[in-house]
Amino acid sequence: TQTIREDAASFDICQRGVCVASNDPESLAAGLRYLMYHPEIRETLTRHAREYAAITFSKERLVKDITALYKNLLSAT
Repeated sequence: TQTIREDAASFDICQRGVCVASNDPESLAAGLRYLMYHPEIRETLTRHAREYAAITFSKERLVKDITALYKNLLSAT
């Protein structure tokens, strides 16, 4: 995580995106502007987000989670 301050705005560049405080549109705008002018960072964050989504929300993961849920429910009875 890298914290960046731009005027009164403050945001963090995290592994998969920009983090800002709740109800802080100025910081959100500053973070998006930063990514607009730093394509190499934007591309890295995009790649990390796609990899995370592919693993976390894959069909295989869903089937595994549902199977575990049913096994857990059946063992509880």
